[in-house]
Amino acid sequence: MRTLLISSAEVVTDPGAILERANQSLVEESGYGSFITAVCMLFHPDGRLEWAVAGHDPPLRLGDGAPLASEAQNGLPLGVADRLGCVTADTTLRTGDGALLYTDGLTEARRRGDGSGTELFGEQRVADLLAGMQGQTSTEVVNRVRDEVRAFSAGALADDLCLVALRRARVPDSTEVC
Repeated sequence: MRTLLISSAEVVTDPGAILERANQSLVEESGYGSFITAVCMLFHPDGRLEWAVAGHDPPLRLGDGAPLASEAQNGLPLGVADRLGCVTADTTLRTGDGALLYTDGLTEARRRGDGSGTELFGEQRVADLLAGMQGQTSTEVVNRVRDEVRAFSAGALADDLCLVALRRARVPDSTEVC
């Protein structure tokens, strides 16, 4: 899938178009038997973000944990139809603003060890956590969110967990990569 996305990005730069091209290739190569959810985001040096969502949870704003505001339409997962129907959204981050992209292993992590077995980490817990981390670097955000979900699930995650955070710095800093 990474190869399909990368090769699509070499031809077009619009996130929705990248996802559509990758979807076409996936369907041509694999048929409709497999699918994947995805977010494609471009972060421009001037603070502008462009993103499109294909069956995936939307990116969250650092600072309050709310989904990035947009008029974007969340498309279907890649591999389930000829057209995804996703629309590219955009916003401009002010200095200090940022976003968190994550897999559903975060929100669907289950509490372990207390006998309940059904309590999920959930979207509200993520929002509350992000709201309490204003001013922290993207590395600190990722580390804290990872540690909190591991503690919540007693280290036994039932699904994959991938976290990517970005924050618009006051001065461009090419040394911090998360």
